[in-house]
Order: sequence, then C-alpha cells, then structure tokens
Amino acid sequence: MKTRVLLVTLLLPFMMVTAFSQVDAAPVDQKLSHNLYIIFDASGSMFQIDCSGGQRKIKVAKEAIITFLAKVPPQFNLGLHVFDEKGSREIYPLGNINRQELVDKVKNIRAGGKTPLCAAIDASRKALLKQKQKQLGYGEYTMLIVTDGEANRKQALPSFVQKATDEGFVVQVIGFCP
Repeated sequence: MKTRVLLVTLLLPFMMVTAFSQVDAAPVDQKLSHNLYIIFDASGSMFQIDCSGGQRKIKVAKEAIITFLAKVPPQFNLGLHVFDEKGSREIYPLGNINRQELVDKVKNIRAGGKTPLCAAIDASRKALLKQKQKQLGYGEYTMLIVTDGEANRKQALPSFVQKATDEGFVVQVIGFCP
C-alpha cells in the first residue's frame, strides 16, 4: 500500500504537468483576439461619381477595403455587414474567415438600395458583443464603417454610435464626400 501511495505521490506532479502541457493554447489566444467588424455602405448614393476623383464611390470604396484587408493581420477575426441592392445583411459572421473569399465577395457587391446605417451599426454592435462574451471581455473590438454618410436616419446616428462606444467598441469611419 505504501508503494502505491508513494508511486501516486511521485506521479501526480508529472501527470499534472503533462495534462497542462497538452492543453491547446489556441483558446487562450482566441480570447485575446482582435475583432474587426466592417459595415460596407453600397447603397444607391455610392453609385454616384461626385467628389471621388471621377470614379464611382462604390469602386473607390471597394478598392479601399480590399487594400485595407491585405494589411490586416491574419489572426484578426473579421466580419462583414453590407447594405446594397439586395438589402441589409451580414455577409460574413465575425470569425477567422477566408480572406480571399471575402475579397471576392466585396468585388461582387453592387450599389443600390437604401442606407440603413443605424440598423447596420446596431447589428454590428450585437455581433461584437456576442464575440466579446465568447472572449470573456478580453481582446479588442473595432467597428469600421465605410460610407458616404447619406443615412436614412442621419439624426439618429450619434445615439447608435454612442451605444457601441459605451460597450467598449472602437468605431472608425472611412467617409466619402461628407
């Protein structure tokens, strides 16, 4: 009996070290992830040429996003919400996504429709909040809005942005022709 107790006593620290060394480090890293949720305005006003160097605003916006995505580190979680001729929708939920597939989707976006910017901000805020809960509050959370600012409910925008920043999210804007 003493031999078994001694053997368990000697093996216990080794078993604990082995068990902890086999724990995958990915969940810890994922909790520290950077999260970038992009709202892409492809509404009807983005089809205009005004103040975009003789090119349609949608073309300039696509080029800006594609160039930007090439510089985002691969470990970032990305999500994409678009409003265009097909309506307002999430194209990619927030997560580690295939970058080339995302670029291909951005290239195929066509301008048209309304500008439900407030609703898109709120949907993006909810997606970031869900991710923040998954990461136990750790990590960084940014909402990037690409728009010409011609929102349907322009007067309500500050309250939607304030709600997002109150949740601890950084809100950045790439604006066209303010």
